[in-house]
Amino acid sequence: MAPLKNQRWELFVRNLIEGAKHGWPASQAYIRSGYKADDATARANASRLLAKDSIRMRLAELTAPATKKTRATVDTLAQQFDAVFDGAMSNAQFGAAGAAAAAKSKLLGFMRDRLEVGGVGAFDNCQTMPELVEALLANESPAEALAICDELRQAIEVHAATHAAIVLPAPPKVDELAASLAVSRRNGRAH
Repeated sequence: MAPLKNQRWELFVRNLIEGAKHGWPASQAYIRSGYKADDATARANASRLLAKDSIRMRLAELTAPATKKTRATVDTLAQQFDAVFDGAMSNAQFGAAGAAAAAKSKLLGFMRDRLEVGGVGAFDNCQTMPELVEALLANESPAEALAICDELRQAIEVHAATHAAIVLPAPPKVDELAASLAVSRRNGRAH
């Protein structure tokens, strides 16, 4: 399917996908697509757009390949780790079997590498952002602290991207739609 002919609709779909990464509601994606509306109207109009077959099909088209490709890669790698594990166990190579099991558990999210900064327990008493900054700078130079923050940001972005899911809002109730439509008609902004 080609991009939607209505450029705002296409932008709305793309903003929905981007919004899923940042936790934006559909109304925010609607406003970021160039529509001028108050919050209630944006919610109602976003819901109306989400009910359109062309919007839903385009959204599915743009999100399906990444999901399918990622799932196939995770499944394929998990099968490969299983084969390595089975082969290692049958040859009594327990170190290789353990490494395969550890790699698979990391792939599936059961084990996570931790980045240790500072001494053991250096951040245990940090309750606020200023306390965290103070503890970090007590052990690192400002340049090193910023590098650590950049690495942490990258890890968060990777995690968010790999765990992102589009959550479509529940359709508005009939009375909300009627109220929104009445407001739009009064303002001369029926979309």
